[in-house]
Amino acid sequence: MNKLGDYIKGLRVEKKLSIRKASERIGISHTYLDSLEKGFDPRTNKERTPTFETMRKISVGLGADYEYMLYLTGVIDEETYNQRDEFKSLANNDEFKQSVREFKDRLTSNFIDNFIILLSLVGYKLSELNTGDFELSPNDGNKIIITKKELWILVEDIMSDNKHKVESFYNEHNDSSPHKAGN
Repeated sequence: MNKLGDYIKGLRVEKKLSIRKASERIGISHTYLDSLEKGFDPRTNKERTPTFETMRKISVGLGADYEYMLYLTGVIDEETYNQRDEFKSLANNDEFKQSVREFKDRLTSNFIDNFIILLSLVGYKLSELNTGDFELSPNDGNKIIITKKELWILVEDIMSDNKHKVESFYNEHNDSSPHKAGN
């Protein structure tokens, strides 16, 4: 039984398309489409399962349900497939979107607070400015201004080698930063 092939063929027949016309719409060869509908390659008798890219092309070309094809090929299980409408309605819910944004903001804020503590342990001070940028300074007070993006680069560096990475980052930006603030 070839559920995916039957599904694809059903869409094609419903749209009154020949194999050649459908394959042109999809962007694959007519022989490949024929083998997908049959579920096997007639030359080798081996099972034929499309790639994700081919399923995406079929989805666009024939208006097929991509998630349903993933289910038919066993990529997602029945329970996951049946929950997709729930997930889609959540993703389109403004209240849910707002909750996710607030959670992300709290998470970022807590992370920055903890990062400030970590930097203080290795002899640096980090302060958030009203502009959204950050002021970074060692205990000697010489300050540089860094962007949020630069802060995240520093975070990644610190995860591997604490004080050395902070000093290296600070020195690199202190020598060349257009944001240099001075004492």
